[in-house]
Amino acid sequence: MDSSRKSEVTKGVVLPLVVLVIVFALGVGTDQHAVFVALMAAVPMLAAVFAPMGLVVVVSAVTLVGALALMLVPGDSPASDSLGDR
Repeated sequence: MDSSRKSEVTKGVVLPLVVLVIVFALGVGTDQHAVFVALMAAVPMLAAVFAPMGLVVVVSAVTLVGALALMLVPGDSPASDSLGDR
């Protein structure tokens, strides 16, 4: 693997997947899943900036699985619950 291909993989796959893991962890930790599923839509776009189409498809598939998993995690509280009792 030459250095340009290695750099493509690092910036086009590793960086977006690190962002995906951070967004997923924030989504699970805050119980506001819908907001973080929407943020996950930016991950394949980040990959598209640095990687060729084949790698973008891989990142997109992983992102889709992550978003579906986050949607299935219980605990998404309505916005009124986060405001407290009034």
